[in-house]
Amino acid sequence: MAFSFKGDELRRMESGDYFCSLVKGYYEYMAEDSGIAISFAERNLALAHEFWLEEVDNFRRLLGGEPCQYKRAASLTYWLYREPPVSKWELMVEARESISGEEHRDLHDYLSTRGRELCAFRLGYDISKYYKKREDHGHGIDPVYNISREVVDDTIFLIKKAKLNVEGLYLSFKLLFETR
Repeated sequence: MAFSFKGDELRRMESGDYFCSLVKGYYEYMAEDSGIAISFAERNLALAHEFWLEEVDNFRRLLGGEPCQYKRAASLTYWLYREPPVSKWELMVEARESISGEEHRDLHDYLSTRGRELCAFRLGYDISKYYKKREDHGHGIDPVYNISREVVDDTIFLIKKAKLNVEGLYLSFKLLFETR
């Protein structure tokens, strides 16, 4: 099952309830086939929303208008990493016995060690892709945007080890979608 966005998601996410619902739904979607149960840290989720919204408002003041989707998605990624909404990634008992095959073990290992960075980055990436596709479709263009595992791995490494900031994430999203 694919996760889908509708309408102006970034605008709707300014509501705390909608933000929490979308983030939780996306993270659950990412863990769906991994055999991992997610426990959410409600306080961190509220803080991520508060800091994200504050940063978007700062962009509005500095730019004198609405920041582009890449700035808003970069800020979202940054604050979801800094205030991780997941308190526990736990392998479900039944999954321990049923996870078979390299792909499932790989997904479980990946999420249990890099889930914080992966989910934050992928949500920002997928929102950027959603807005870019909407923009392209309005111009009669329907490109396919794919991202390699190598690019994902490199980016989450930078988020974690090099403490990639909002500006670096913004540039990453812009380059991934605007240089085609």
